[in-house]
Amino acid sequence: MREELEARPSAIFFVALVLGLVCSTALIACLAALGLAIMVRGLPRKWVVALGFLIGIVLSPHVPERLVEPKFIEGTATVTSVPAVFEDRQTCEVQVKDTVLLATLPASPPVMIWDQFRLSGNAKPIGSQRPTFDPVIGSIRVQSLGEVRKGPWIVQVADGWRRSFFDFLSRSLPVEEAALADAICFSGRSMLDLKTRGDLASSGLIHLVSVSGVQVFALAALVFLGLRLLPISRASQLLVLCIVLTLYGIAAGMQPQIVRATAMVLLGYSSYIFSRDPDPVSALCLSGTGVLLWRPETVFGLGFQLSFLVALGFAFYFHSHPALKTDWKTLIRRRLAEFTSASLVVVFAAYPLVAYAIGVISPGGLVANLLVFWTVPMIVGASFVSHGLSVLSPILGEGAATVILSPLCDWVLNISHLASLPFASVAVPGFSGYWLAIYYGGWALVYRRRIVHP
Repeated sequence: MREELEARPSAIFFVALVLGLVCSTALIACLAALGLAIMVRGLPRKWVVALGFLIGIVLSPHVPERLVEPKFIEGTATVTSVPAVFEDRQTCEVQVKDTVLLATLPASPPVMIWDQFRLSGNAKPIGSQRPTFDPVIGSIRVQSLGEVRKGPWIVQVADGWRRSFFDFLSRSLPVEEAALADAICFSGRSMLDLKTRGDLASSGLIHLVSVSGVQVFALAALVFLGLRLLPISRASQLLVLCIVLTLYGIAAGMQPQIVRATAMVLLGYSSYIFSRDPDPVSALCLSGTGVLLWRPETVFGLGFQLSFLVALGFAFYFHSHPALKTDWKTLIRRRLAEFTSASLVVVFAAYPLVAYAIGVISPGGLVANLLVFWTVPMIVGASFVSHGLSVLSPILGEGAATVILSPLCDWVLNISHLASLPFASVAVPGFSGYWLAIYYGGWALVYRRRIVHP
């Protein structure tokens, strides 16, 4: 592992940055940074460790002071998250000067991230259910929005895509299936009914409806596959891909894991232009560094931690075989083995952290993840292809959604229901977070570079 780190200054800097960000809450991070500096060889690499650690200390986030009693707030509010839309209301995070609140707004007019409106009223305490470093300090209910100043034109384009996508799903699929497909593609959980959300949580499949690297990679692969059919240069393909992923990231709320995955994809695809081999570990660390410099508190978020660990697990332990000419039986067995391997990587990378953070794991979810993991990229691909076809021919688009997308969503719904039975979940006694360091550190120590002989 030392050789892997020494070959990647970006990885050294990222690890040191993380240690600096968390040292205020875990003093052992200081010893870990010292050990990292001793482990790497060469004075330049030791300076990289020192620089990353010092920047982390400077940017180390502080626990926000939450409201303990109502407080009058007045000013221009900027929407900072994609609203969750309900029949009679919409909820989103808004920022008024340096104050971030969870706002409940009227259903009309609809708002989008970076829209602005005039806000005044009493903000109330939000309770203790928010994560420790979450910047939201209270909640507020707005009775009337008044005039809404729309955000930049690119946000309006992304919002139009997002709303058109859900309208198409609503016309083409039953209510439960349309809500699930929308939640998987854009993390629109508000349309999921309570039973579906409960089944997904109890079965260990709730991560399916949180946009992460899987959705970004699936969309990127779909777009790049289409671009390869066009007679344009690789640089032009990369520009189009960048535009599409930027619109998707804005439509999905510019969540840190989306920004990280988008940066990884663009770095990976651009390596060809610079005559370099793609390196997922370097891309992961570079994108992770960008996210943490942008929003340092993200390092304490479960979503960022899970997304990073799963992506790192894939980079180190998942290996895909090239599609060589062979008989169809061997090809099917090979693809099944790859899907199984990918599912196991997700389980071993995510379950210990989930057990620590939530205190519940689902043994039934182990099987459920193996059964549905392969459906996520297929649902993403089928959803966007069907929506694209509907622009050319509504009948063709709705037919594709009915024939391809509907059975996939129905499969996920059925598996989540079966895996949510009472005996499928097990409560995990509380344990020290240092065991996680031992567990993931052990996986890092046993890693050996895989050499493929021609």
